[in-house]
Amino acid sequence: MIWHQRAVLEAVGTFSSDDLHVLDMGFVSRLLSLGQCHWAIYVVLHMPHRNDYPYLQATVIIKEILFQYCETWSAHENQQQFIENL
Repeated sequence: MIWHQRAVLEAVGTFSSDDLHVLDMGFVSRLLSLGQCHWAIYVVLHMPHRNDYPYLQATVIIKEILFQYCETWSAHENQQQFIENL
């Protein structure tokens, strides 16, 4: 639902790209708190590229998600395969 809202707000032009970035990161944080690491990675991979943070996606996925949640998250075989494919 939040991505639909984001798309509408972006289309209308009510928020700047910095505000939308904060919204995206809030969504990632919410997914992580729910234990949905694979969806959080998906969201990060689909965030728009930012010139002021060119390596944002890689940094967030590797340092913030995988390093913190990989041990507990990779207990399932299909999630281990997802990490290997990533």
